[in-house]
Amino acid sequence: MSNPLAQHSAQLDWATMSEINNSHFVIERSYNGREFTPIDRVAGSGNSNEVLMYSYTDNTIAANQNVVYYRLHQFDFDGVSEYTEIRKVELNGDITVDLVNVYPNPFKNEVYISTDKLRANTCILTLVSINGTEVMQLEVNNNLELQKLDMADLRVGIYILNITTEMSNQNFRIIKN
Repeated sequence: MSNPLAQHSAQLDWATMSEINNSHFVIERSYNGREFTPIDRVAGSGNSNEVLMYSYTDNTIAANQNVVYYRLHQFDFDGVSEYTEIRKVELNGDITVDLVNVYPNPFKNEVYISTDKLRANTCILTLVSINGTEVMQLEVNNNLELQKLDMADLRVGIYILNITTEMSNQNFRIIKN
């Protein structure tokens, strides 16, 4: 169903590391970050032991809205469900500012970083422990859609992942289980 007042669109991409009884995802949108409305449903893959990529384009964003919030409500076949973290998307025409995704979070051994929407050839990844100690720094060539970081040697805890390019700087709070 199209919205005649819509002028913005947002591309939503997410991935699962593995799936156990994953029935579906309900995509929820909010214009204030507090009150969410379901806008669509995407089928899950049931059971999987590999990384699966999902994508959805929201073409129904109201013309007068330049900030949109999204979350996923994931449902298992037995009715058990959980919400993802809320993601903020700032719109300027059809260009989104929210350019990097980091998942899974929390993680066990590996973290995937989606950098394909960055407008830079390279980015610097810096991982800092919660007490401020730099754990890792890595320069990444941005010709890959998905960066995989092996973090099996890290201690359980909270870390800050900083992703810096010549045009942007983003921080992500990640948790190792």
